[in-house]
Amino acid sequence: MRILNLTHSEFWLPGHFKHLLEQTGHTGETLFLPIANFNAEKANLIWYEHRHYFSSFDAIFVSHLSTWSRVFLQNNWTKPLFVWFFFRFDYDIDDRAAYHDLLRQAKSMPNVKFFAATETDRVYAEEKLGFAIPVIKPFVYINNDSKTAIPCDGETFYLVGKHNESLFADKLRELGVSIYRQDWTTAIPDLRSVKAIIHFPYVFATRSFIENLAVGNVYFLPTQRLLNELRGSLSYFWDSTLSQDHHGNYDLTEWYSPEHNQLFVYFDSLEELRDLQRSPGLNDTIAEKKMAIREFVQRQNDRALREWTELLQ
Repeated sequence: MRILNLTHSEFWLPGHFKHLLEQTGHTGETLFLPIANFNAEKANLIWYEHRHYFSSFDAIFVSHLSTWSRVFLQNNWTKPLFVWFFFRFDYDIDDRAAYHDLLRQAKSMPNVKFFAATETDRVYAEEKLGFAIPVIKPFVYINNDSKTAIPCDGETFYLVGKHNESLFADKLRELGVSIYRQDWTTAIPDLRSVKAIIHFPYVFATRSFIENLAVGNVYFLPTQRLLNELRGSLSYFWDSTLSQDHHGNYDLTEWYSPEHNQLFVYFDSLEELRDLQRSPGLNDTIAEKKMAIREFVQRQNDRALREWTELLQ
């Protein structure tokens, strides 16, 4: 089957679709168009402009964002349409009620398959749409071609270059925590050389989460208690998706899921993070986590191969 992958971002899981095709025996290509605010009129214009190109494929895979699906749902697409809910299926539209109704109607169409990438995406979609969808997670895979080498050796922690981390960088340095930080907008860093990664989460899942598991990097993360405390500051950013986020329960996020929490190291204060880095048992702790990550990646990729093969058959 020849499949067209549609995405709004060239940086969202680069290489994953090609890897998926190689693993499942299909062929295809990716169309990247940076289009936002997918209302009904814009979706119809896209269809009119690209309909002959779309029709040259055996199937369409909407990977990110899933609002791309309305281009086809509004225009009587009869070939297979695979719609992956990865990061809130209704994120970038202003006529959500109409879009939700369109998806509800499509649920009974034999050529349309909806599925979520994470538990948060699943629960969010089910709450909004009123019907159950399965979870099919991505392959744990990384494409290093687009990454840039950084001056961070194997004894230094990489502090993620996002807004939340900027709030704590100076304090961590004052405490003597050995860190390297690079603003993510400068270039996408190659993190294969770092000791570990310090992250202050801002959303339930990220592309980097998957890629760092593929590399075998260990995340050092605030505990759920500390995350709640940090969120008490107006400066700390958390992109809430589920109601339980507001009540301080992050078990459905990729960072605190029972399925993943054995892969990470959690700290309950910045001082504890400093002590963890200075601990004589640090190397053993990281080695144990890396072994757990390798085992998890093998299980996850075996599962992904079964589920993606079945989905696309």
